[in-house]
Amino acid sequence: MHFFKRMSLYIIILMLIASIYKDLSLGTANNKVMDIPANTETINHISYDIMQIKISPGDTLLSVVEGINSSNAKLNFDNLINDFKALNPNVDPYKLEPNTFYYFPVYNRKETE
Repeated sequence: MHFFKRMSLYIIILMLIASIYKDLSLGTANNKVMDIPANTETINHISYDIMQIKISPGDTLLSVVEGINSSNAKLNFDNLINDFKALNPNVDPYKLEPNTFYYFPVYNRKETE
């Protein structure tokens, strides 16, 4: 009986070492397949111009963009954040510094079309 316990322990340790080696050398299998329907519509990309604006104390991203895009009734906040990040890499859109120039999107048409 003692022999079987010892052999079982050796086999478990050997399997554990082999499993760790495989995970470290090959990585884990990522077999997730994204199922994309064949008849998906393309996303309507909104074109915009770029305006450089100096931030005043108390200004926020939303207040500045609403001021320069007053003709557009509704702005998609997620698109606004993504466009701002694309124009100003390495800038946190939630922490704009006063007396600093940033690039802002000026949208050419309404996003609700």
